[in-house]
Amino acid sequence: MNFARVCELHGWDSPMAHAFYERGIYLTGEQGPPVDAGWLEPFLSTAKVYATKSGLHTYRKVPLKGWPTPSYDYNFAVYKLPDCNRTKKLKIGLVSDWASGSPQAIQLIQEMKKENVDMVLHLGDTYYSGTPGEARQFFLEPMRAVFGEKMPMVQVPGNHDYYDGGQGFFDVIDELGQQEASFFCLRGKYWQILAIDTGLLDNFNLNIAMGSEEMKRQLENVMTFLPEDQYKWARHQLKVGKNKGLKTIMMSHHQLFSRAYGMGVPNADVKEASTIPDRMHYTYFTNEFETKSEALPGHLGPDAKPPVNTRLLGQFPEEVLKDVTAWYWGHEHASLLFEPYAGLERGRCIGNGAIGDPANEDVYRTSDCGGTPWG
Repeated sequence: MNFARVCELHGWDSPMAHAFYERGIYLTGEQGPPVDAGWLEPFLSTAKVYATKSGLHTYRKVPLKGWPTPSYDYNFAVYKLPDCNRTKKLKIGLVSDWASGSPQAIQLIQEMKKENVDMVLHLGDTYYSGTPGEARQFFLEPMRAVFGEKMPMVQVPGNHDYYDGGQGFFDVIDELGQQEASFFCLRGKYWQILAIDTGLLDNFNLNIAMGSEEMKRQLENVMTFLPEDQYKWARHQLKVGKNKGLKTIMMSHHQLFSRAYGMGVPNADVKEASTIPDRMHYTYFTNEFETKSEALPGHLGPDAKPPVNTRLLGQFPEEVLKDVTAWYWGHEHASLLFEPYAGLERGRCIGNGAIGDPANEDVYRTSDCGGTPWG
């Protein structure tokens, strides 16, 4: 039975219609594109950031130390992972694309609580735009209501957490008091979890493809990557883990690769221009855009949209990924276990935390991104 039929039988304002909307339409459509008008909010929030905040976003860089020849403080945002052994296993509740306030999102963490997890880790996206109110209402309050205030909770942001500028995300992590930045490393006796912020450079939601073919090309979605401070910090943590003989699990919001989608293009004028305010204000530093597609892994043409994020793969090349035990990500609203691909032994997508795809969407389809060295 569809929504129209429910409304016909019971009335559009009936409890049955409200329940159907919350479970079947809120955030996503039944058989196609979302009908929830809330999806206009990312566009409006992005416009507001550029109109009222000069296009600036909240971000906390890795601090510098050691003047007069400064270097990054690689001990920043590194915390102790609770010990585990053969008799006491550490159980982490891991979820992504979850903070929506939907009934299915609440039910998910209620079921998670039954597993007696030791900590909760969220891989980003607070809907619709990560406003301070949404961050509190859709993430902090329901998490505390289910798990209580003593449960350790950490998270990295997704693209939706930054559409309103990112302050909501940082307000929440400051109140929780478990992490200093939007990235972190949890290091234990045998394992380390390296969680990175891929949302920062995917914060622009005004790129509506329209006009001439060349205009559409300049409005293309651009692959996300890490700014310089975080990239160097993350590579250092991987090196430390290797030297200590630890197994490393990487985590992020965005995927390293996808079965169903192309990852975008490395360069497009509009998306690059959207980063100028942050770069000029030194919210972060990057010269990554100077590296063109042909110089990235795969050596593809500038218009190629490969299934692999070649910018991330350039920052974490195959010789580095061989020391990564697994990489968990979200962004796609699906649950996927990948065979070894692009140098990564175990890729895991867990983006089905709250928002299901329409019933006629094949989340397991294979993309038509051919002509790449990864297949």
